[in-house]
Amino acid sequence: MKKHLFNIFLAVLAVCNIGLLLSSCQDDLDVTPDGRMPIDVVFSTPENTKDYFASAWSHIPQKMFMYYFFDNFLIDMADEGWSTAEYQPLLISDIYAGNCNTTKHRFEWDDTSQGKWDGGYWTRYWSMIRILNNCLKHFPDAAFESESERELCTAEARVLRAFYYLQLVKFYGDLPIITDVLSVNSSYAGMERSAAWEVLQHIVAECEAALESPNLPWSITAVQQKNRMTKGIACAIISQASLFAASPLFCKDQNLWQYAYDKNKKAFDLLIANGYELYTHLVDNKSYHNCYQEYFASRSYAGSKADDKETIWGSPLNWGVNHSTINGVPIFAVETHQAGCIPTQELVDAYDMLATGEPIYDLANPYVDEKHSDININTRSGYNPEKPYEGRDPRFYASVIYNGSKLNTGVLNKTVEIWNNENTWDGKECSFPGGSGNAKIDIKSQRYTRTGYYNNKYHTYKVTPGQMKDEGNWKYYRLGEIYLNLAECAVETNKISEAMNLVNDIRHRAGFDPSVDKVTSDKDYARLIVRHERQVELAFEEHRYFDCRRWGTVNEDIKEERYNTGMWIHKNGTKYVYVRFPLGKDQGNGLSKYCSAAKYRLVPIPLTESSTLGALTGFGADYWQNPGWE
Repeated sequence: MKKHLFNIFLAVLAVCNIGLLLSSCQDDLDVTPDGRMPIDVVFSTPENTKDYFASAWSHIPQKMFMYYFFDNFLIDMADEGWSTAEYQPLLISDIYAGNCNTTKHRFEWDDTSQGKWDGGYWTRYWSMIRILNNCLKHFPDAAFESESERELCTAEARVLRAFYYLQLVKFYGDLPIITDVLSVNSSYAGMERSAAWEVLQHIVAECEAALESPNLPWSITAVQQKNRMTKGIACAIISQASLFAASPLFCKDQNLWQYAYDKNKKAFDLLIANGYELYTHLVDNKSYHNCYQEYFASRSYAGSKADDKETIWGSPLNWGVNHSTINGVPIFAVETHQAGCIPTQELVDAYDMLATGEPIYDLANPYVDEKHSDININTRSGYNPEKPYEGRDPRFYASVIYNGSKLNTGVLNKTVEIWNNENTWDGKECSFPGGSGNAKIDIKSQRYTRTGYYNNKYHTYKVTPGQMKDEGNWKYYRLGEIYLNLAECAVETNKISEAMNLVNDIRHRAGFDPSVDKVTSDKDYARLIVRHERQVELAFEEHRYFDCRRWGTVNEDIKEERYNTGMWIHKNGTKYVYVRFPLGKDQGNGLSKYCSAAKYRLVPIPLTESSTLGALTGFGADYWQNPGWE
């Protein structure tokens, strides 16, 4: 193990950067977040101890669409999503244009004057880790109401610290592992970044240690404790961290698939043995197409809904989607502000045909060319390009609002019409008679879809105009992901039959009949099946962003995001004409997303931090910066 001397970054909830830490903040290193209480007093009473520990939850990410101005950058950047703010002078336009750098990367946006947006990960997560390091250092002698509470808080601190580390390594890759709280006079000379896979293995070990706690519960049973750490969360972190450790982006040519399989299998078995199961019971069959749709539309986080045993950790917040204002459908007349984060044609293409269980394209070679100008149709699927939305995977109807969708909200029951005969996708005069549908596809207005689709995931059908908070909530971890994590590890360790069984369990919940189960003995094809299933099952949950990055190496462009498309729809009498078209500011003459360059596999470390670290450690700024960033 490398020698870790890092007394990391902000002493007090991100008040100071490293340079300031070494001077003006020297006297503040051992204080609470308010900057006044000496560290020995912090842990002198049970109330003080718990208050300080509670501050470590200050930067749990909000997720949903709580990035700057109601976009979700991770979904927007992945090939599953597109932002209707692409032409607005806002943050996503810089991302699509590839204009991010080490002093202006949009993931580091942290303008608290504009509200608490997700971002500023480097500063925020390290500040939380420092608090947790302080807790774990002082908990053995701290004041608690009971020994069982001391033991519980210690286990929770390890799981929460593992969570923050996991977020950091997913974004930034190689990191130092810091578990001590060292004085400001400690030497930084020779301090190194541990390989990402080592950090991820450390995360797994921390969660495994927490699982040994007899007082850490498997799940939350009281809503008042909805944010507390559990053994279920520890297992979910073990599953994801070990999978990422074995993935090409992070493994550094180490073969860690057997390690990842073993950890995933144990985590999966423990979760099943302790009551977690897929959400399979549809309660409101009048409002929702299937239980998958109902699950995401409900306000269901651990402990809040008795019939939900799938959620391992869900956010109590439910901001960000609304049929009538943000990420909505403009059939509410003037009330819709923006369509927001919307599905691409690539996501729509990914949904299989229900009757046959077959993908609509060749999984090994989905498109006829690099620009996705059309699909290589799988003739076994039964797909009809003249009726593209008929007979698809039920998760399609749960997640995507398309031309012809029925939208029932309690205040209105309408058919969504996305066609537009006013012009073509590139602004030219349309050859069909004029007019447009009630939710038309449009070139520049952010009120309307740019791709031909609107988001349906997380939408409840009990919403009325202005009630943004009545929607579904974010799931940080759920059992469906764990199924597919294990399936991927099973494929890579040649347990193909086990992998297909896990995939089929997920597809059965979606509505596929066992007669169309996935069956193969070919490892390469099984890998395609699992990746395809992840694209569909985990759509709009931020997994696609990380999946497409970890499946490649640090020097490879992110091929899935180079060219993305939409579907322009014209109406000709009673029929519709579907025209696939390229997305992006260059309208097919360039890339859709210039943030598909190889360097965007990892987020750059802020320039001030990499420069300071380079000087203090003696390795130089380049050592502390991620590949491709200057």
